[in-house]
Amino acid sequence: MEFLHIQPLLRSARTVLVTEPKALLSAVLIGGVVLGSTSAAAECLDGRVSYAAPAGCPDAQYFCDRLMDRAGARLALDPAASVHVHIDAAGAAGSFEIVGLEGPVASRNFTASAADGCRELVRTIASSLVAALGTTGDEPPVALASQPSTTGEPALAPVAPVASKTPWTGEWLFGVSLSSGWAPAPTWGARVGVALRREGPLSVGMDARFESTIGSAELDPGILVDTLVLAASPNVCLEQSVFLLCADVVAGATRSASEGLEGPGTATGFTMTAGLRAGVGGVLVDGLRGALLLDVHAAVVATELRAGEVVLWRSPPVSAGLSLVVSGRIF
Repeated sequence: MEFLHIQPLLRSARTVLVTEPKALLSAVLIGGVVLGSTSAAAECLDGRVSYAAPAGCPDAQYFCDRLMDRAGARLALDPAASVHVHIDAAGAAGSFEIVGLEGPVASRNFTASAADGCRELVRTIASSLVAALGTTGDEPPVALASQPSTTGEPALAPVAPVASKTPWTGEWLFGVSLSSGWAPAPTWGARVGVALRREGPLSVGMDARFESTIGSAELDPGILVDTLVLAASPNVCLEQSVFLLCADVVAGATRSASEGLEGPGTATGFTMTAGLRAGVGGVLVDGLRGALLLDVHAAVVATELRAGEVVLWRSPPVSAGLSLVVSGRIF
């Protein structure tokens, strides 16, 4: 079902101008938001959910997916009713309205702080809408009773926020990295991993790092070293707006091949560090996110490169790195 047609909108505007002059300002504001936004009927609840949001906010299908994540197909919406979801042009405020045969049944307004952003606002609206509608089956639906109004218009029943279980979603990540401190020379390579993200600021994940030296390191005259690094990193991350902060432990093996002294040789060492990653990220395109991260770690277990009993190189107490990663949703 389509909820936004030009002719019905014009007839509604004409009615407001003639019969309700006091509503003129509201009509102008609503019309401006609609014209400057993207709107669509989400593919859920038999297409009876209309959704309008400005560019940069999640689309209608994202909102629909959040409803399905929380209640599946068990939302208790009357067959003759519909739902209208609206996000303002700045993506900082929004509302939902449940409309029955006799007019509005329930509605609620929301605001989001600058740190939360439009995506978090959409998630909050989805959670509150599920709480307002309730679910069919073993759970009785929440009553959406309207109250008498002295103005002759249907009163909108306030909906109290209800805590709901927030699911975890899986994400993959891929990126490139540049590090210093794992080998005698800077190393560069790739990062791959997976993460579980809660519908909120928290995520936990694991990624692996494969790096090799950019160029051979000359430790002493005639001694050249090339290094290959393989490391894994469990991490816990917090995200607010475009800012990310992760705590992680990086453990891995460093294999170095040297040429010099008594001829070619190899050495393998185990390294472990602990520290923080911080950076900025955001939506690149629908379904894909990007982030630029800087990490600083303190050595827990150091690696040594030896030639016999002589220590040619020892990993420093602090290592650092820079990563550019892209991530997307798995489930």
